[in-house]
Amino acid sequence: MENISLKEYSKYFFVFSFVMVTIISFLMVKSFVPVILGAIITTYTFNPIKKYLLKVFKNKNLCSVLTLILVFLIIILPIFFSIKVIGDEVVSVYNYIVTHDVIKSIPGLSFIKPEYLVYLEEQMDRIVERVSIDIINKTIPDFLLRLPNLIISLFIMVFITFYLFRDGDEFVKNVKEWLPINKKEKDRLFDRINKVSYAVIYGHIVTALIQGVLGTIGFFILGVPSPVLWGLVMSIFALVPFVGTPIVWIPIGLIQIAAGNTITGILVLLYGSLIISSVDNIIKPRIISKKAKVHPILILLGVVGGIKFFGVVGFIIGPLILAIFMAFLEFYVEGN
Repeated sequence: MENISLKEYSKYFFVFSFVMVTIISFLMVKSFVPVILGAIITTYTFNPIKKYLLKVFKNKNLCSVLTLILVFLIIILPIFFSIKVIGDEVVSVYNYIVTHDVIKSIPGLSFIKPEYLVYLEEQMDRIVERVSIDIINKTIPDFLLRLPNLIISLFIMVFITFYLFRDGDEFVKNVKEWLPINKKEKDRLFDRINKVSYAVIYGHIVTALIQGVLGTIGFFILGVPSPVLWGLVMSIFALVPFVGTPIVWIPIGLIQIAAGNTITGILVLLYGSLIISSVDNIIKPRIISKKAKVHPILILLGVVGGIKFFGVVGFIIGPLILAIFMAFLEFYVEGN
């Protein structure tokens, strides 16, 4: 009897300890969940390159380092370049507004009384002054306060990505073995995960390229300077959730209006909102749905809900979770 009681207590103690350790572990890494998910997405996206390098160099550590360098060159440098281009344009617009009578330079406002034009100029000066004060007093200090956390997060992401490149295949193999379902269902589940992950990444890249090409064509037709450069910048920002193409075509439209090209500026804003953005909202879910063989409604809900719940990395994690849910639902139905 005592042995049975001891076994029962041991079992309960193990379960209790396991649950407590799991909760504490989750609380410890909770703030780094987006970083971990970002590392997983980066590893999955660039894993084919690592596998190719592994065939050439036959060294996991060297191939993981080389792949990380390629990630930096392919993702980080273009983003910094795009931010610099946008930043330079914003500064030039600010200097133009400060040194010119922007309101008077806009054609078609001659019917407005002079006193109203003066009022509009005063309001614009106040807006520019308020934005400048907000940037100096809030944006820059907030960024400097968050900078240490950003550096730590970036270091953790690079560290995790390196080890996922090196040991990721083994980790996936272990996870497959741990799952308490039969081999057929395991293979189907991982095949579904692989298809949805590939489809989401493929859909984002193709959509970004389409938006860049449409932007280049539209800017060329409307006479915007350097249309190819702006199309390239638009493609890069199209890959960034929460940012997207509006960060390019809205400033360009406003710059054209501020420079006196009112019609061109308005057409750029209309073209961006009606044509370029529609690709993101309509075509992207269709592309992903066709590749993943998942209904477009699930893809749309997964992307929107994922971004809302997980942040930037949610654009992949959201559809993936819904796809896994649907797979388990299928297993349950078939099991019954």
